[in-house]
This record gives sequence, C-alpha cells and structure tokens, in this order.
Amino acid sequence: MRLCLSRALIVIVLWIPFQVQAATPVTVGAYNFNPLITFDADGDPEGLVVEVVAELNRRQQQFAFEILRTSSKRRFEDYRLGRYDVILFESLNWGWGTMEVDATSVLLEDEEVFVALDKPERDQSFFDQVTERRLLAILGYHYGFADFDADEDRLTQRFDIEMSRSQERNMALILADRPSVAEVAVMPRSFLKRFRQKRPEDAAKLLVSEQPDQVYHLRGIVRPAATLGAGALEALFREMIDDGTYPGIVRRYGMRLPELLANESP
Repeated sequence: MRLCLSRALIVIVLWIPFQVQAATPVTVGAYNFNPLITFDADGDPEGLVVEVVAELNRRQQQFAFEILRTSSKRRFEDYRLGRYDVILFESLNWGWGTMEVDATSVLLEDEEVFVALDKPERDQSFFDQVTERRLLAILGYHYGFADFDADEDRLTQRFDIEMSRSQERNMALILADRPSVAEVAVMPRSFLKRFRQKRPEDAAKLLVSEQPDQVYHLRGIVRPAATLGAGALEALFREMIDDGTYPGIVRRYGMRLPELLANESP
C-alpha cells in the first residue's frame, strides 16, 4: 500500500510542472496579403508573418502562436466572434475604428503605389486623375483613393474598378496591355520590390507612381479578452528588435521599420 502511494505521489509531482509550463495557445488571424503572407493551393502559408510567428514561438514557451486563415473581408467578423486572438500588421484605418481593440505601437511600414504599363506617351501625369482610370484592386482591401471604404458595391458604383484576390493576377493583367480591362493597379511597394528581383525584365515595363496612394502604419491588434495583451506582444517584438532578428526579417521582405524602431535597432 505504501509503495502504491509513493508511486502516485511521484506521478503527481512529475505531472504538476507540465501543467504549469503548458503554453497558452494564441491564434493569429491571417489572410492573403503579399508579401506579408500568402497561402498556396494546399493552404500552407508563407511570408513575413510566418517567419515572425515562428520566431515568437522559438524564443519563449509561455505562448504558442498558431496561424488561422481568414480572408480580407471575413477578418472583422472572425474577430468579433473570437475566432482568433491577434492579427499582425494592420492599419487602424482599415475598418477597425468601430471595434474594441488593444493595439501595439506601429511595428511595420510600407506604402501602396499605382502601377501601369509604361508607354512612350505616359509619364507621372498619367496618374493625376487616377480615379478616372480603369482600376485593379484587391477584394476587401482599404485604399486611400477610396477613402478607405472596402465595400465592393460602393466601390464599383464610384469607380471603374475590378476587384481581384491576387496581386499576381493584377500584375498579369497590367502586363497584358489590355486597357479596356485595366489601366492601373494599386500595389504595395514591397510587392513590387520582390517582383523586380524575380522578374526584372517584366518590372522594367512598368510605370510606378512617385506619389503613394497610402502609407501603411501597421500594428498588432489584440482582442481585449485575449490572454496575451498588446503590451506583452510588443515586449516580445522588442526582444526581436533588440537582437536584430526582426529588422532582418523586415528587410528580406522589402518593407521597413518605423523610424523610431529603426533608430533603436542594431
């Protein structure tokens, strides 16, 4: 009897630390936003967000971050329903104003520009009345020229615009030189940088606006009810910034740190 009790106590003593040390799951909502994150045909993600999440998990054991796929249109409803805890790299201008959020300071910056096929008769003045051009945009995205209104019905009423789900498709339409279908696409500058690296000959055919449509000031957004608060998330980012890991990831994807963080990084 005494031996059985001893074994039971050993089991309890060994079991308790594992219970104490079990990581708290943190679900990270994500949708196609090249180069932040894209999902292939099998649903596997890649991009800056994937590398950041892997690094967050590598350097601590308190939280276990896991990516949950949503969509650009569905992300707000999924947030309201509590289907994810965190969404990384969102602008507060992108439809979050009516919701209760816990947000970090700005962690990442980029900008969106207008892209057209370069032709002899075209220069920067081609973009002067850009809202009168045949436009290509991404479904569910918020654009400066549209006053950050992402409603598809209102956009098609206001503009001659085609909504797509892929920057790659929009780029193919621009390069195809079909002005009756599309004249101007709106794209992140970071996407264009990576496009130039992969396809320099096609990139040389493009005319890119010097004036951006919008400048991204991107934050982490956390549900107030989540176990992980925005302050704790930002502290984890601070560790990655201080040792140079996060700045290195950002540079690889052609994006940039906010000036304050850039001045503090190694």
